[in-house]
Amino acid sequence: MKFTISAVALAGLSEAALRFGCSTLSIQRLDPVVEPGSLPSAHLHQIVGGNAFNASMQPEDGDPAERATCTTCVFSEDFSNYWTAVMFFKHQNGSYQRVPIMANDALPAGINGGMTIYYTQQDFFSNGNQKITSFPKGFRMTAGKVTATSKYSKGLKFVCLTNKSTRFPELDEFPTQKCVGGIMTVHHFPACWDGKNLDSPDHQSHMYNTVNDAFQNSGACPASHPVRVPQVTYETLWDTTKFNNLPWPTDGSQPFVLSYGDDKGFGTHADYMFGWKGDALQRAMDSSCMFNACENGRPLQSQQPTQMNACTVKPSVNENIDGSDVVNLDELLIRFSRTSVSEPRDYEFEDLAKQGANRSVLPVGSNLDYPYFRQELTQDFGVPPEETLYPRQDSNVINITDERTATIAMTQVQGSPSVNLIHVNNHPTLVLSRDEPTDDRAPIENTTLGTPGAASTPRRAGLNVQTPSPPGFYDISNFSQDDREEEANNSTGDGSGNGDDDDVGSDDGYDDGTGNNNDVMNAFQYSWAGVDDPTWERVCRFFSCDENVAAITLEGIGVPIEPYQALAIYKALAQVDRGVYSFILGDDVGLGKTGVSLCIAIIFYLIMNMWDVVRDEWRRPPASGNLHHLPEGGTDQSSVCPTQTSNRVQCPCVPGSLARRLVLELRNFPTVIIAPPSLIPSWYAEAEKFNDTRNTAMLYPMMVHVAHSSFQGEDVYLNKERARYLLSPIFSDINGHGYLDDHDNLNGNPGILARHIILVSQNAAPEFLQRFRDPGMGSGFAASLVILDEFHNYRGARGRITGPFRMLEELSANPLRRGSPTFAIGVSGSARSDCAHWLPFIRHAFQMNARYNPLSGPFARINPPDERRSDGQFQIAGLGRVADFQPFMDSWAYLVENLNNTTLTRQRARDRDARQERLFGFLRRFIPEMMISRSRGDRFRNQIIVPPGSTPVTTRCDMVDGTTYEAFRRLRLRVRGWLRVEHRTAVQAWEDNGRRGDRPTRRRVAQDRLEDLSEGRNTTRSHSRHFQIATRASGFPAIALLLANLSVPYSTLLARDITPIATRISSLLQPGRINDDAKRKVLTELESSPLWAHRDLLYRDSQKHKEVERIIDEHISISRKSPDNPSLAQHGRGPSDGTTIRHALVLSDNVVSAFLTMMLLVLRYQDENVVLMYAHGGVDTATRQRYVQYIQRDCVPDDPVKILISTVGIMGHGFNIFRASTVILTEVPRNPDLQRRAFGTVDRRGQVMIPKLIQLYDGRNPAEVVRQGRNDNRTQLAQVGNPIPNEPLADLFGINDNEEGDDNEALGVDPPGVA
Repeated sequence: MKFTISAVALAGLSEAALRFGCSTLSIQRLDPVVEPGSLPSAHLHQIVGGNAFNASMQPEDGDPAERATCTTCVFSEDFSNYWTAVMFFKHQNGSYQRVPIMANDALPAGINGGMTIYYTQQDFFSNGNQKITSFPKGFRMTAGKVTATSKYSKGLKFVCLTNKSTRFPELDEFPTQKCVGGIMTVHHFPACWDGKNLDSPDHQSHMYNTVNDAFQNSGACPASHPVRVPQVTYETLWDTTKFNNLPWPTDGSQPFVLSYGDDKGFGTHADYMFGWKGDALQRAMDSSCMFNACENGRPLQSQQPTQMNACTVKPSVNENIDGSDVVNLDELLIRFSRTSVSEPRDYEFEDLAKQGANRSVLPVGSNLDYPYFRQELTQDFGVPPEETLYPRQDSNVINITDERTATIAMTQVQGSPSVNLIHVNNHPTLVLSRDEPTDDRAPIENTTLGTPGAASTPRRAGLNVQTPSPPGFYDISNFSQDDREEEANNSTGDGSGNGDDDDVGSDDGYDDGTGNNNDVMNAFQYSWAGVDDPTWERVCRFFSCDENVAAITLEGIGVPIEPYQALAIYKALAQVDRGVYSFILGDDVGLGKTGVSLCIAIIFYLIMNMWDVVRDEWRRPPASGNLHHLPEGGTDQSSVCPTQTSNRVQCPCVPGSLARRLVLELRNFPTVIIAPPSLIPSWYAEAEKFNDTRNTAMLYPMMVHVAHSSFQGEDVYLNKERARYLLSPIFSDINGHGYLDDHDNLNGNPGILARHIILVSQNAAPEFLQRFRDPGMGSGFAASLVILDEFHNYRGARGRITGPFRMLEELSANPLRRGSPTFAIGVSGSARSDCAHWLPFIRHAFQMNARYNPLSGPFARINPPDERRSDGQFQIAGLGRVADFQPFMDSWAYLVENLNNTTLTRQRARDRDARQERLFGFLRRFIPEMMISRSRGDRFRNQIIVPPGSTPVTTRCDMVDGTTYEAFRRLRLRVRGWLRVEHRTAVQAWEDNGRRGDRPTRRRVAQDRLEDLSEGRNTTRSHSRHFQIATRASGFPAIALLLANLSVPYSTLLARDITPIATRISSLLQPGRINDDAKRKVLTELESSPLWAHRDLLYRDSQKHKEVERIIDEHISISRKSPDNPSLAQHGRGPSDGTTIRHALVLSDNVVSAFLTMMLLVLRYQDENVVLMYAHGGVDTATRQRYVQYIQRDCVPDDPVKILISTVGIMGHGFNIFRASTVILTEVPRNPDLQRRAFGTVDRRGQVMIPKLIQLYDGRNPAEVVRQGRNDNRTQLAQVGNPIPNEPLADLFGINDNEEGDDNEALGVDPPGVA
């Protein structure tokens, strides 16, 4: 912003000075100078002046003097705004309370708080013999620097008041003694202006500071800033006297802090925005009036305190600004679950806080280390860093989308009276999940701090809602203004239209449910892979194959279809014939669900392609009269198309055939596949394999488009231009216009829209449709098939619909469809894990029936009379409406908890049995109607579908006696002590609750808490660090010793400290580019880790790592042998490329274990023919896929052994790596399903070797003992009729219900299960 000033004469110089009071206009988190437009701003301010004050006050928005209608200042012509940070008192319990503001005695009585404002010249009595020029309209500036850690400039002072007239001594920081009259803060602004700029990027460079302390003479202005402007000064008086009788810190420090977390005061700062009316300020500076002599029109108009106090602005940020009963964020828990009904995990804010210099001395919202928090969610739940986190609807906390909104949310937790928290073990707890609230209230958007009227929302009884710490707090000490502006720009997209691709590099979950191995399904006796003869005959008729076919080869599909896969394809498509437009494909890992899904899409196009040819022949019969297809109007459903061959699906010219039903009921629209972002590359690779572009069955081959930024720059990337080409034929098909010409970018006639498959990230599903918006049509995009991969991760909950299913609903309701339904197919290997996963597909089926009922809806007009269905009232397995499904979901949840419970009363056992009977009766109807779900080892038509996987081998790697083991014994004793405390707490809660229910027993409480620990839930502050240490030290036990001896800080174990080093190392460990120079650089990077100095100890005490090296050594030894070496027989069949080279995956449970594994393997194998790859949270999706492709390549002799090092959460799911032969899990996973999926990356279809699946286990590590015990119990539960002992995990820790007999720890005796 530029402003040009003309030269002025230095005649008639004056010596005026203004001193006047301004009452408080508002106290809220707005800062239109430093953070224009931010709601809220970084921290709390007191604002005085004109009521035009708002979040965004740019010069182009207008002159505040013209927009304001009142001012809180004495001079009624001054509509400027003045603001400073607010002061808080920190109580000894960690809570905060705002310090009141008092008026200066030299000002008129009755002013409400506020400030004293000065406009002086060179000093009180002189202008330095130069003209004093008023500020121009639009001018603004700041004084001070919020991030300062030492004295920043002259003129920023504190005064310890004896009374309100005290002015000396002036201090550079907070007084350390109790001030009997309060504390005054003083802010002198620079008085030399460059004469051109209304502002500058740092809001200070356009000014030059010649200020001296205590209103002393200012120096001359330099040539760079030649224009002398008024010397603006604020004085704010804080009434700290009310806190003098409260407890103060015993270490000699003082208890007051400013609202951005500053307890020294070096960052004290102030903002100024000019807003005087007309030439009022210039007239004052040209006069000779002093202080109150300038009032009453001499030369300035003035007003009384009652008028000043009446001027206010409505708060834009709805939160508690006063404090008192506040939340100390160091006590806060953040509870997260994948969905609102799945099992949660609790994270301590203190553990998630930034470390070192990046952490404010106060527990403030911006202390949250947001990148680290998201990495933890990725590791624990597979949640992508870009995915929105939704608080409970009644919490009134904003949705968390990025670092800024996370800080705002934490600040709300501190400050807003409308925030509702739950309490877990006396800790205030914020509940987050991936479920988006969709109840009757509007969701809380990220641009505001609450819904209108949220302040009046009553608190829920019993929730003990607490408030800020300090209120309105947002520490920005770690961010420059440029950082904040860049962050804001990034959060709003780049305007390129690629906003839906922000999920690149995310670690989305794959198959992250509890798996199909659960109590209910194991008790439910059902032949999942069975098929009756009539059904199989229909399948073979549809595929034109023999009933005893070993594999089906179809034109247009590049991979043979297994018979069991053909059944799944047929059952899915046959739903259309039944008028049920939903299906669930729940086959287990390794059975080819991705291929089946792609075959459904390709076959749909094949049939549409044939239908186009048939209709063309019917419209224009050949002159010879010899038809290639059955004539139009035929009724013989047993007839066969003359062109039918064994390598083509049934032709739609056959009346009454499934192919005919498909073309009549589904429109010619593309297929959309919604998948986790990390699996998009895998889906594309599979699509390339299954789509046979060389086949003559299709006039034009299938086309795959990818709406994901990892494909930017590639031909298949669906940018806006490509989307426009795809959109055009959709409108053409609807409106009867011509299609695109052959020379368009879609490479051929796109008239058969079913030829297009579009891959969309689940995170970007709602935004994807934005590319196709048309003002006259709503969404301009339509799809006939929508395939939702890993839907259990985002299926939502009762009353809550997630983004992918909102996209499905919008596609289904699109007016472009003109009476045609959308067919939804869910794909998940965990479909059987919880019947609640099925709810979205039941809902979709009912919605489609309501819209497209063939008896009364559009089909009654479109379909020929002989093609109509007569299904009567629509039902699904006896359900007449969606709500009828709720009792079955409730029964499922009940049975999961109680199916194998041997302690139920007789009445409760009868109730359980009745629930089981009703649920199982429903399942026997629902499953054959709506889903197919087979497991490895199931038999299909007397043939094993896929042989059962290799049996995992658990290898004991117990730590040896010594100082490290003693450190673990201490950890175990602390956890046992915590279990006792938890029991006492549970008993007290039972007492407080009127003794309702059974009295908690020590064993029951221990079992529950250890279950929570095993899954990473409820890791409350009192114990989590001990168990977390044991968990993080599972692979390298010496970590516990290093922490006990304070040799390394705890932060060394966390991803935030490891990832920067790991990222640099991964960039060097790139396949094909590893040379001696790269190895030297890797070692240099490793040396920068604090753990490097302890590498010998870490290696010495890790029996697991020694076993890892033994296995790798064996791989190296095998690779050096010739294929005909007889000793190889013991290792089973070798790889299909004819070499003896085998590869391995080494997967850890946590970041530090994977890092240390990589570090020690680099040292061990730097001179061997081994390639190490290291995938962690800092490695993007595309790079991980390149690792997989590199391992999957065929080898030639002398190729290296390839070792991929990662965590279960990153590389242990969603990848097909059957060229590797070994998976080593260095820690026991949280549940058996994580282990199953990790082993399934290698042990799957396509594997020709006998895979080695190795689970390492330390029976002397309490964390491993708990997890292994819990997993063993789950396996035992799967064997119905074999009851397990009650509270088995309590046995592992030797917990019993004898209050006097549970003292093994005092004797140093190991409980059972802890060797």
